Amino acid sequence: MSSSVGWFIGIPIGKIQHEFRELKFPEHIERTFSEAWKLYNQGSYDHCLIEVFRGIETILKERYTRESLDPSNEKIAAIINGLKKKEIIGECDMHLLHGIRCYRNKVAHLPLKNEDRHIIDTILILTVPLIKKLIE
Repeated sequence: MSSSVGWFIGIPIGKIQHEFRELKFPEHIERTFSEAWKLYNQGSYDHCLIEVFRGIETILKERYTRESLDPSNEKIAAIINGLKKKEIIGECDMHLLHGIRCYRNKVAHLPLKNEDRHIIDTILILTVPLIKKLIE
C-alpha cells in the first residue's frame, strides 16, 4: 500500500484505497478499481485515473440502464447529462463528472506533468462520495 499523501488536504491515499474496497462493487467493477490502485502504487497516476474513470463509466451506464434508458448509443457525456435530467445526480455532481472526464481525456493524450499528480490525488478523493451516490 502506498503511503503517499494527497496534495494540500493531507488525506493518505491508502485511506482512499480502503474506502474504495469498502464499497463492495460487482466483480467486473472491482477488477477495474483493483487495477487502478495497482497502477497508482506503481506510480502510473495517469493510467490510474483512466482506470478509475473506466469504473465510473461502467457504474454510470449501469445506473442509466436501471432508469430504463439505453446507454448503448450514448457517449458518456450524454449519459451524465441524462442522469442529471432524470435528477439521479445533481448539478454539482454533473459538473464534477464532466471535469473528471475532461481530466481523464487530458492525461490520456498528453504527457503527465508534476502538478498533475496532485490533481489526480484530489480527483481520487472526490470520487468516493460521488460513487457512493451512484451505486445507491
